Amino acid sequence: ARVASVEEETNCVTTNQNKDVIDKVGSEFYGCEIIVPEYQGDYKVKAVGAYAFKQCQAKITLPETVTEIEDYAFWSYAYDGYDFALPSKVRYIGKHAFSTSEIKGISLPSSLQNIDDCAFSSSGLEELVLPKSTFVVGDGITQGCNNLQRLEVESGCTNYSTPAGSNVIMDTKQKVIVAGCPTSKIPTDTYRIGDSAFGDIKFVNETVTIPESVGVIGEDAFSNSKFKRLIIK
Repeated sequence: ARVASVEEETNCVTTNQNKDVIDKVGSEFYGCEIIVPEYQGDYKVKAVGAYAFKQCQAKITLPETVTEIEDYAFWSYAYDGYDFALPSKVRYIGKHAFSTSEIKGISLPSSLQNIDDCAFSSSGLEELVLPKSTFVVGDGITQGCNNLQRLEVESGCTNYSTPAGSNVIMDTKQKVIVAGCPTSKIPTDTYRIGDSAFGDIKFVNETVTIPESVGVIGEDAFSNSKFKRLIIK
């Protein structure tokens, strides 16, 4: 695979008028690796802009200067590897940033704080581990992720946790499930099932049980999800 960088391919990566946000990638780069440098001329590359890598099939290496992944940045990104890693200073992942992408594994940095709505929805992810630095998680971040087998939060996170054996992301203080996957089980101390938490999910277990503790089922919580039997206690 050849390596394309901004210096070598002038049409490979361009920035927008802000001069510090990756705006788009040339559509001709398939099956190669694109290494984005820290600087575009005199400007430090700080963010990946909306639709920047839309349907791109190249392996992408981002510079350590990047702190934000904006909305739809990797929408339908076609690289299907396990080794996609975000730079160590990324703090924010935008809405639908990786929606419908084919990546199977992604390493999230310890700097990450905010993950916006539907960030990974309908992607090919097989596992997703949120770092303990995570502060805000939006709705439906794993909606339609039917290859996802492992979903959890690192221990020590202040706002979110994964109760033992549940494979869910739970708002610890409010007892709200904000994200689930095909292998999820609803913990017995859950109060609310969040909006789109299990949307478009094909459950591995044929029976889904909503425990007695649940007082609210949010909008589209089970929209288009698939199971054979639902028990509401």
